[in-house]
Amino acid sequence: MPILVELASLRTIPGLDRCELLRPGYVVQYDFASPIELWPSLEARNVDG
Repeated sequence: MPILVELASLRTIPGLDRCELLRPGYVVQYDFASPIELWPSLEARNVDG
């Protein structure tokens, strides 16, 4: 997320209205497949091939 967006979202928290960032955070994104959507081979049931 852009630094200014992160800062603006932090400043919406009560008591952090004048906070400053020393180091911006980062986001870890990952995909999730429900176990009931997978074959025993771990292939997705809804994707051909």
